[in-house]
Amino acid sequence: MSIFIKHYHTNLEHSAQAMGSGTLQVLSTPSLVAFMENATLSAIEDKISNQETSVGTRMEINHLAASKIGNTIKVVVTEISNNGRQFLFTIEAYDDNKLIGTAKHTRVKVDIDRFLAKVN
Repeated sequence: MSIFIKHYHTNLEHSAQAMGSGTLQVLSTPSLVAFMENATLSAIEDKISNQETSVGTRMEINHLAASKIGNTIKVVVTEISNNGRQFLFTIEAYDDNKLIGTAKHTRVKVDIDRFLAKVN
């Protein structure tokens, strides 16, 4: 079980108002999801070759509290399982020391060329 931490500084583009998910200038749920997903991508980059990437396949999130724009969000990723292809994570997000979100997330390692061939 490995733990990875990444910090994100929020600005107006991360607000619910800017994202269209609400009317207030507070951290939007879509931005929180993006921070969490990006942190998991970073957490496993040393397990992915240059010909591979990972794609998110499942996200279950609880956005627990509002965060002021301008604050820094700390995302803590715990890798729960890894079978070499599929990675399962639990994620916690903090604004200062306040827990603002939790999630479970699954990523799958894919060959870039084969994946893109299926898209085209």
